[in-house]
Amino acid sequence: MKFSRADLPFIRTSLVLLAASLLLSALLLFGTAYLKDRAEQQYQAAQQALVQARAQLLQANADEAAWKIYLPRYQSLAERGWIGKERRLAWLEAIDAVRRQYRLFPVAYQIAAQAPYTPQGIPPPEQLDVLASRMTVNLPLLHEGDLIDFLDGLKRASAGFFMTQGCRIQRAAGAPGNDSSQLQAALNAECTLDWLTLHPK
Repeated sequence: MKFSRADLPFIRTSLVLLAASLLLSALLLFGTAYLKDRAEQQYQAAQQALVQARAQLLQANADEAAWKIYLPRYQSLAERGWIGKERRLAWLEAIDAVRRQYRLFPVAYQIAAQAPYTPQGIPPPEQLDVLASRMTVNLPLLHEGDLIDFLDGLKRASAGFFMTQGCRIQRAAGAPGNDSSQLQAALNAECTLDWLTLHPK
């Protein structure tokens, strides 16, 4: 079929409509691809957010479970003076109670300022600071058993946690002989104790 210039007015409208249809189809294809990519991006973002939310929920559940397990232990240690501020008054009251329980001679003591403490052979805890208050105790003794009773009684008193760094026992000056009727100390013990407390960082 041949077209002449005289036919152009009749087919011009059809050509315009065809061009418009092609342009519209191209726009639709482009828009569909764009919307598809956008939807995929939003889906991926939603999936990542869901994964993060699930991970946070699992961590929160794990933290809650650990809190329920360790909170009673933490409270018990705090009540016993292992965690928190040093309890010097409780230490001194425990020493006096043990002395009276075993009918020991009066105890003399000195407490140094609290200082950081590094346990020997044990890695320090990451979440806690370990502090020590060094106490020097001078205890007159009738015999060596008095010292054992004193240290064991102090441990059972639950006034805090301490480590015995060492004790030195020597004969007391002017120790009585067998003919003495007055009760006097035969020995004198000097012990070094480190009272330890833990502080959360």
